[in-house]
Amino acid sequence: SSKKLKINYRTTEETRKFAVALLNGVPTDNLDGESDTDKDYLSLMHGEAPLVTHHADFKQEAASIAEQIKALLQEGTPDTDICLTARTKYTYERYTTELNNAGITTFVLGQDSADSVTHPGVRIATMHRIKGLEFQYVFLAGINDGVVPEPKAIQSNDPVELRDALFNERALLHVAATRAIKGLFVSSSGKPSSLLSAMDGIIGG
Repeated sequence: SSKKLKINYRTTEETRKFAVALLNGVPTDNLDGESDTDKDYLSLMHGEAPLVTHHADFKQEAASIAEQIKALLQEGTPDTDICLTARTKYTYERYTTELNNAGITTFVLGQDSADSVTHPGVRIATMHRIKGLEFQYVFLAGINDGVVPEPKAIQSNDPVELRDALFNERALLHVAATRAIKGLFVSSSGKPSSLLSAMDGIIGG
């Protein structure tokens, strides 16, 4: 029985593989264990592998993100095609301040506000908020220990609940990563999230 291959039109093969690795908690160069459902998918587009960077502190990470965004804007990418997403509102607000200080216009996607295409600015949102949306470039910011997984989300003492909660945090990262059509940037500072540590094989400095 030949299975019909589903085509993923939205993201690059490189980002898709990275997102699957996040979901399964394995390094991307070790995706032989990709589940069958993922093997049914093939992306038509190829692009740069996601850029994963780690920084000594928040200020360095934010400055690096600002530089990357400025480079994209200089290449002619509309600011509305770029999104910075973080696990919580508190986290993204810190980056918003730094981007604004660097002269970058931002536009926060509120809980219920429609993403007004006419409104200028790099999109800022929680990972929950960008489900169903897509952008040319996505920045997953602050993927740090103590931020992702979100501590409140994994407080259960019940091993089954805890396992489900951790899976939900992985799934959230997976969804956020696959919002990127052309390029994905993943950054952390201080101590990286344990959800990234499984991917040490590909983390660059």
